[in-house]
Amino acid sequence: MNNHENINDHNGHFQKIITNTSFLFGAEMYRRIIRIALAIFAARLLGDAGYGIFAFALAFVKLFLIFTDAGIHQLLIRELARKKELIKRYVGNALLIKIGLCILTSFAIIVIIDLSHKPQAVAYTVYFITLNHIFASFSLVFESIFQSQEKMKYVAFGNVISATVTTVFGIGILVAGGGYITLAIIYAIAGFLKMVYCIYISGKHFTNIRILFEVKVIKFILKEGTPIGINLIFTTIYTLVDQVMLSFMYNDEVVGWYRAAYQFVFTMTLIPEQLLKAAFPVLSKYFIVSVDDLRNLFNRLLKFLLLAAISLATLLFLFSEDLIRLVYGDEYINGAKALKILVWSTAFIFITLIFTNTARAIDKQRFTARMVMIGAVLNVVLNFILIPKYNIIGAAVSTLVTEMLIFTTHFIFLSKHIIRPPVLRYLPKVLLINCVMVLCVYILHGLDFFILFFVSILVNLIMIFLCKYFIKNELNFFKNLLFKRNKNKALLK
Repeated sequence: MNNHENINDHNGHFQKIITNTSFLFGAEMYRRIIRIALAIFAARLLGDAGYGIFAFALAFVKLFLIFTDAGIHQLLIRELARKKELIKRYVGNALLIKIGLCILTSFAIIVIIDLSHKPQAVAYTVYFITLNHIFASFSLVFESIFQSQEKMKYVAFGNVISATVTTVFGIGILVAGGGYITLAIIYAIAGFLKMVYCIYISGKHFTNIRILFEVKVIKFILKEGTPIGINLIFTTIYTLVDQVMLSFMYNDEVVGWYRAAYQFVFTMTLIPEQLLKAAFPVLSKYFIVSVDDLRNLFNRLLKFLLLAAISLATLLFLFSEDLIRLVYGDEYINGAKALKILVWSTAFIFITLIFTNTARAIDKQRFTARMVMIGAVLNVVLNFILIPKYNIIGAAVSTLVTEMLIFTTHFIFLSKHIIRPPVLRYLPKVLLINCVMVLCVYILHGLDFFILFFVSILVNLIMIFLCKYFIKNELNFFKNLLFKRNKNKALLK
């Protein structure tokens, strides 16, 4: 293959990332915006106690049902991106594994909820949320086909269907006087509809899948997927265990305050999650084809997300009280204390997601699994120590310390094995951009909240331009990344 063909091939991969990110970003932005609308209605109509109960159910179930994945989703994306001809065999055996894991984890949830002596209404809420997550777990198997073949529009549309059903009917139920049990039923129905959609699309556009039992393939999936699964399991533990522990150590109102703050974190992570969901198959291919291209893509992702991470964290830190009061009301103002800390943990998450996805792409998922496991254990220990003394502040600090650990260990690991992340190269300009923004907020603090918030964003954008943070080709790349331009020239220069 000559150089001209190489460049066309590379540009084609970048164009696919751009197109796929556009689908995913647009759908996920829609999903999160309307889910935020649902969260606002739920928070205001259920009250902090009722909202806290629903938040507990979501966190508790997800803590257990993450075991139903066992790394299968990410493993299938990686393997099917490399070996399209194995779709039927890999997916058919993966479904059999999923059935067994779902039965085991559902049984564990029922037993533990019964032993916890939670009220019956809370137990029913947990059961319906469990159904939703089981359906979602099976949907992920089929979505791995779509992602591995870089057909993100099918993933995006499935998310839109699920989010629309959940939000429209959820808000309708709440306005009509329904409670958290009926809201959980809506979640289960939406999850079922999405699963049916994924099965239909898989059969129509890819291949019909049937459940298979092949010992060799099952052993491979479990062996290779387990490290990725451990990573996902322990990431979920240190992400959600604080909400469960707050429920048992304090009360439902405190969980409601913390959940309100965490919704902002959930919204912020949209950017790296969707970008890396589209980039991961390409990173996996580049590790086999061209390590130099992998490093090039890694650096561009890092440069963009480092700026986005610190800018968004600074903005939310400055306006935390105003945002909590605006979105959720004065009843949740205590959540602003946690938000001021959680935004910085989210800044680390932005960069760590690049590190962990790259580690998986270069077949180093076992290291990520070990580090995330250590981080989860640390997080639980810190929560036991800090929550009784400091309430939601303790939970937020535990999350921040854990994210710092995962970030640091992966920075060192990647520096030794594939690339030294050039964080320090980009950081001075990023800090300068945000220091100027903070100074402007301090000088203009007497202005109306909405005006000051808009001015802060404008100052940030002006400083990015004045500091020449992005070179011309990088600006074209990221404009395309966000707005799906059709042309994509000189991306590798």
